[in-house]
Amino acid sequence: MKKIIVFLLAATLVLSLCAVSACAKEGHALDLVIGTPEGGSDEFSVTVTVENVQQTLHVVEYAVRYDAEKLELVNTVDEEGALDCITSLPKDWENFVSVQSEGNVTALALTAGMGGLKSGELKFEFKFRIKDGATGEAKIEIADEDVLGSYVGIDNNDIKEYGGKGGSVSIIITAEGDVGTVSTDTVSVSEPAEEESSLTTVLIITAIAVVVIGVAVAVIVVLKKKK
Repeated sequence: MKKIIVFLLAATLVLSLCAVSACAKEGHALDLVIGTPEGGSDEFSVTVTVENVQQTLHVVEYAVRYDAEKLELVNTVDEEGALDCITSLPKDWENFVSVQSEGNVTALALTAGMGGLKSGELKFEFKFRIKDGATGEAKIEIADEDVLGSYVGIDNNDIKEYGGKGGSVSIIITAEGDVGTVSTDTVSVSEPAEEESSLTTVLIITAIAVVVIGVAVAVIVVLKKKK
């Protein structure tokens, strides 16, 4: 309940006080590397790692799309609807991963600090079960257009958005329901589109405001207890 109140407070504060200008992507800043599937029989996992970080980033956002007719996502979900999939998270970073629809997962990681992100520090693990009767190829993909990295200057409201590179992996499901041969494909780097993204910017600022206000509330509580 407290988290909901903090979120609503932050959202109201940001939306009422900030006139957010549209931002255009300013180049390539990161790669989302999909690892080779691990596991056997009817279940396996895939690791996604943020690599080749070329800018100071305070927000990383991407979408994972998979063949929902053949694969079932089996990561646990907490009481607030967040997917448990983080295996490596830098200090002072938070993550919000959720299932938007069957076959579509969105991941958001952010920090209110100014240190940025280093290559290899942020890792996600997605777990899948092969559905009964499924055979043939099943693909797991992160498209270039679904990758976003952002720099947020809290002091001067300077926001810069960058594009990134995704990837894909295909598995071959045998008639016995096992994972057979595996192929990994690299999605070519897309030229960053010069398009408006005011909604994404609002969400970024809102999410960071949630973190900042949450910390402030915690500090106030501690100070009151000391009195």
